[in-house]
Amino acid sequence: MISEASRTPTDMSTALHLTSDAILPSLDLPAKNWDVVLTCFEPLIAVTGGIGTYHRLLLQELAQSGKKVLVLTRGMNAEQDFLPEIEKINVDLLKPAKAFNFVGLEHEFFSLQCHFALRALYQTGHRFGLVEFSDYGADGFYPLRARAAGIYEFGVGAVRLHSPSVMLTEDNGGNHFSLNDFNRDRIDREMSVYQDADAILFGGDAMRDRVLELTERFGLDVADKMVKCPHPYPRHLFTAIEGVSDDAMGDARTTLINKVCEKSRFVKPADLQTARFIGVFGRIEDRKGQFQMFWQAVTDADFVRFVKTSDFHFLVAGHNVLDHIGNYRLNDLYALIHEKGLQGRIHFTGRLEQDELAECSRAVSGYIFPSIFENYPNALLEILPTCRPVAISVHGCMPEITEGFSDVALIDPKELETESLIAFMQGIPVEVGPPAEDELAKRIATFEHRQAEMMAYYKQDFPTPDVDANVDLPSLGIVLPVYQEHRYLHQAISTAKTVLGGGENIVVVDDHSAPENARKIARITNELDVQLITLPENAGPAVARLHGVKALTTDLVQLCDGDDLLDPQGIAAIHLMFARDPDLTMATGVMSCFQEENHCWTPRNGNIWTATAANFGHSGSMFRRDALLAALGTQHERLPLNEDWLMNLLILVKGGKCRMTPEITYHYRRYGGSRSTQNASLVGRVSRQINRIISDEMSFQNPEQKARLREIYKGYLGSVSRPGAPGSHMSAHSFPLRYQYLDAVFFKLVKIKGIEPLFLKLKRRLVQRSRVKT
Repeated sequence: MISEASRTPTDMSTALHLTSDAILPSLDLPAKNWDVVLTCFEPLIAVTGGIGTYHRLLLQELAQSGKKVLVLTRGMNAEQDFLPEIEKINVDLLKPAKAFNFVGLEHEFFSLQCHFALRALYQTGHRFGLVEFSDYGADGFYPLRARAAGIYEFGVGAVRLHSPSVMLTEDNGGNHFSLNDFNRDRIDREMSVYQDADAILFGGDAMRDRVLELTERFGLDVADKMVKCPHPYPRHLFTAIEGVSDDAMGDARTTLINKVCEKSRFVKPADLQTARFIGVFGRIEDRKGQFQMFWQAVTDADFVRFVKTSDFHFLVAGHNVLDHIGNYRLNDLYALIHEKGLQGRIHFTGRLEQDELAECSRAVSGYIFPSIFENYPNALLEILPTCRPVAISVHGCMPEITEGFSDVALIDPKELETESLIAFMQGIPVEVGPPAEDELAKRIATFEHRQAEMMAYYKQDFPTPDVDANVDLPSLGIVLPVYQEHRYLHQAISTAKTVLGGGENIVVVDDHSAPENARKIARITNELDVQLITLPENAGPAVARLHGVKALTTDLVQLCDGDDLLDPQGIAAIHLMFARDPDLTMATGVMSCFQEENHCWTPRNGNIWTATAANFGHSGSMFRRDALLAALGTQHERLPLNEDWLMNLLILVKGGKCRMTPEITYHYRRYGGSRSTQNASLVGRVSRQINRIISDEMSFQNPEQKARLREIYKGYLGSVSRPGAPGSHMSAHSFPLRYQYLDAVFFKLVKIKGIEPLFLKLKRRLVQRSRVKT
């Protein structure tokens, strides 16, 4: 790799110079070969359920293992006095000198900061064994893309299947295309993580099967990467409950009653003295199933009658989150509960703190987990020490987790029968007592066995390798189109020569500049001893690039506009990507804007469903020469701007594999006289032109393209609702096939001038009809 000091000229030295505060955590940490590195976005303490609890429990085990463990986390965790045996780095301190735009949402920013930390550590002598990205798959996106470019190396790069975005999206009633661009990009990044990871860790078989089914829709087969590794369990809760006294049980009941009365104005403590509480714990969202369960149950007259004549009360503890269409979900349910007269029987406490929930759980008589699908829910693990009756969903990993346990009932929340809820409640004992010793012992033995399986994986001797730089790099040439603007050409060529170590395989293409400008361009190329091609007429950037590519015989071609600059270190990184991945067609890095703007533009991987909405690369990408020739040789009308977007899309729809890395590779000069600035008002019209051109090139020949086209054709179906309970939405995947084909027809008909508004009106009418039929 080219060193930081070799960057030239000085005005383009805009690499990620971290502030002294940002780099301090890395420099203060003696170089080590880390056995395990975990990324942790969520709080580690004072939280119940979720990935934070997973990390806390796992780290407690790792702290006793003798392994060297590092946690990349945020300020809220790095400042906590938690497990001194574990090293922690606050990645919030790691910020680049320039703002990075289009990174994604909060998890993607965390991912980028983890990349900054890993790079700083690697450069100061640290090496990494197992690196696990444990929450959303997108957390691992930027580090894994940097690893692909040889910025650093891992022994094993793993992603833990905890809450995959693609699963959450479907289970919360949405689909890939009903979301905003950032969320769609998150799913695309998640697919990339599954491709880039060495291991995909799962706790239960149902989670493995679910993710394999979902990834197959996107053209991926990752079955050979799946590794079963159970989640940790809360051992301290199992051991603590053995010594709970009768007085402590009474105190827990008092705490529970006071909490209910604090949150509800419909009951007093005297009303709850003989109450049996049923706990329904978890975030209030579609996938958890509480809304749907209560909606269906409360509309059933037999269920309402049963609850009113019994001593049962529901304790619904969990944060109420926004649903995918932006409405708070409980408003309609509150109204229905009041209408049925159950406002004094169903109590919503909101989110409870960890100690509060643990205390209240001791006084709960039974539990219901009506999730549409669950992975390895900590909320379930945390109540199992009580050995109280629990009803769990048949979907997901909960049946595997509780296999062989007593007093576990199965319900199907997708086809819920209120009779099954009533039968479960009738079997709950009147008295709440301590757990049966034999049942508790059986559960502890089961989880200890799984814990041993889990730790066997983490205790492996993972290698801590260096980046393998001894690879045969494909030959590389550089094409620099230029038109009129010669002021910056000398700098552009200079950076190209630094990349290649000389002027051979550099081609400058003059797109028929005015005579005086052409003479200056010729003088510069002659001075710097690089090849010049002058076109007989102005043909636009695409044709100019095509002539330059034809003049080269190298394996790869790097593009650079004549007024921009290449970053030698970044170009070396994407060059290495091609050596490591023989299937790679196009690689691009971060574009650093300078002169009249001062920020970094972050590219994405190339995916057809998001690439047609916005460019995923820029004008300074690297390509396999044959693929670039095919794309540039495609006949189409000339565009006033965004030729690079069309070029990138043509690469993609012809079956190309297009990937990014979070390293700066290109320095884009923004100034008032540039072509893109002058034609900025034409962006909307050009976008429509590009989509029309691309529609002709789309095909179902490539398996991955076939999967992606099938998805994009469903893109307009996300807002269709199923009649019934509010918030019960239809997935695009289950929508009638004839309406999927409607989208395919749309891409062809939209080329006809003036048909777009007519076709969209027809489409709206057909979709409206589908609501009635469905």
